[in-house]
Amino acid sequence: MKKIFLVALLTLTSLQVTAQKTKKPVTPKNEVLATVDNVSAEIIVQNKVRKLVLFVKNETKTDTLLIKQLPDAKYKPNNFSLKSFTTSDTKLYHVSWQEMILVDTKIKKETTSITENQVWNTTTGKQLFNNFHKSYYLKETQFLDKNKTASHDVEKKSSEGSEFHLLPNGDISLFSKSQQSHYVFNAANDKYEVKKAQVTSKASPKPKPKRR
Repeated sequence: MKKIFLVALLTLTSLQVTAQKTKKPVTPKNEVLATVDNVSAEIIVQNKVRKLVLFVKNETKTDTLLIKQLPDAKYKPNNFSLKSFTTSDTKLYHVSWQEMILVDTKIKKETTSITENQVWNTTTGKQLFNNFHKSYYLKETQFLDKNKTASHDVEKKSSEGSEFHLLPNGDISLFSKSQQSHYVFNAANDKYEVKKAQVTSKASPKPKPKRR
């Protein structure tokens, strides 16, 4: 009787171990950030890699458009936005988000803000525009002597790249300290093109007043 009990116990234990080994790993759920029309922006995991994608649901299939491959498990886009707009009788989608990098110590506070803007044609699956803009702010305490008895605060601000502006008519303007660019969507070529600058005529110099 004891032998039969031991055999049954060993068989049951073996079945439990086998079931644990064959148990499928839990698939992480997608994180939905925004949904507009038939388009949803989600964070997914593929082959242990986190990705920010657009899912475009059509009548017969769902297309996947890669927006960005995320650097690590903690990364999450801030102020994420997904909006649709129409220009040149074509419906497009504007995606934007921010990445904040903070450094806070007793003598230094540093903030780096990276803003990314993308424009997509989900019908053709094409990324039409991509722009990065970085702003940097630093407040640091600098000591005036070796013994650190006297100090003063120093503030610094800087930026890299151009600020992105989507205009009501679907045009795109980029602004920086040194230049301004204007882009117009060309539906025939399915891309944004730089608008030719208008040549301004130079004003003729005013005649000098005659001396009396």
